[in-house]
Amino acid sequence: MEKTTLYGGVNVDEAEAEQLRYIYQRIGFQCFRETLSEDAGKHLFEGGLNPRVLVSYYPHLRGAPNTADYTINLFAGVAEHMPPESSVEDIIAANLVRNYSPHLFPKDFLRKWRTRRVLESQGRGGQTISSNREDECAAVDTVLVKLFARNCAFARTSSYHCARGRTHVEPMLVENGQYNALCELLQQAGDHENLLDVWSKLITGGWSDEGVSDPVVTMVTYLTNLNERPDKSSTFAQITQKWALWLMHEKRAPEQGLKVCFDACVLAYLLLTKPPHTFRPLYQAHRQFPPPSPPLLPPRLSHSYPTSVPRLLIHLRNAPDSRTYCNEAIIGKHKPLLSFDLEILESKLGNHRAVLECLVRDVGDGVSAEAYCAVNNEPGSNGGRQVISTHVCRIIADTTEGLRGWKDVVIATAETEISNEALVQMLLEVYMSVDDEEKHDQSATIAATAGCTPSQFSSVTAIPSLIR
Repeated sequence: MEKTTLYGGVNVDEAEAEQLRYIYQRIGFQCFRETLSEDAGKHLFEGGLNPRVLVSYYPHLRGAPNTADYTINLFAGVAEHMPPESSVEDIIAANLVRNYSPHLFPKDFLRKWRTRRVLESQGRGGQTISSNREDECAAVDTVLVKLFARNCAFARTSSYHCARGRTHVEPMLVENGQYNALCELLQQAGDHENLLDVWSKLITGGWSDEGVSDPVVTMVTYLTNLNERPDKSSTFAQITQKWALWLMHEKRAPEQGLKVCFDACVLAYLLLTKPPHTFRPLYQAHRQFPPPSPPLLPPRLSHSYPTSVPRLLIHLRNAPDSRTYCNEAIIGKHKPLLSFDLEILESKLGNHRAVLECLVRDVGDGVSAEAYCAVNNEPGSNGGRQVISTHVCRIIADTTEGLRGWKDVVIATAETEISNEALVQMLLEVYMSVDDEEKHDQSATIAATAGCTPSQFSSVTAIPSLIR
């Protein structure tokens, strides 16, 4: 027969233990009805009473763990002799006892019950509590946290299992200024957003707690650890970015925020989402803090950029609203790459002189310039001018993989009323306006243009351009 060891080393069988628990509970509730709190607590504890039964007499403490739909097994004789009142205040009023402290009794009882739970867990080799007792433990821990918060004697929450009753504990911790305990509770539950929100209020001075000596360092350390977790998800990255940007405000801790922000992915997020005036502090930041190591960069970018600083400088210099943005430099850098695109646009706008100047000076393609002066009569064209001749298009299409289906495409601008003679005269004027060194190189081209067929232009209109 299984034996049960009682306090004092007395061994009894299970049937006798059940009888003893019944007797202890009967005596305990009788003391409870007579407001003998100390005696009631001892006897109910020895009787192994479910703590939620006792907590149910304290409406201001029970909260969620005792309002859910649940059942508790009690001895038949005990249930009939429980106090009929709904709360401990009603019991006190019924007995006309005014010097009773209702907080002392449940706190002592629950602390003893919790101590016994810890000892039982250690006796089982540190195994966790069973699933059928989780609600019971949560109720005890929740009420204890509330009592400790009211008495400003809160212990560390790492050993409490009150995550389920957290929503009822948090308001009381805030009301009593137990912000350090609230942070420990939120950190235990893994509630990153609310935890960082509490630290933000401590940083701005809205809340104060001596238990949190330096909330800035605490927040930065937490964000850094969150950002370096091996299982970091996109949610963690968003949380890090959000609160690092919050720290970067000039009235908070901008340097500490930059330390958290100085990551390749975070910088890319800033450059894409923040307004241009925020680029300057980012530019200054890279001089104060070392750049991230190459493994932090995305794989496809790490081969091109050893660090994130060159990419940052490129954005700083090329942002249209940046103070360092130079229109002339940008145009000068992009114009050679987009010469043909600009020529097509100029031609559609009717700026023929600009087209010829671009073909002669920028591209150096006199053949295309001369072809532009002739009306396009190729199949599929609209009779307009061609910046890129049909012959050149076909050569490119035949020699470039993937473009052979486009060899018959004609890139012609809108039909224009300007005559060929006027265009040839413009072309000669462009040739004659170039520098002396370029003019020497293009002398053969000028002579060839002047020797065109008389149908293209008249000598009377060409001679003034040649002798100018």
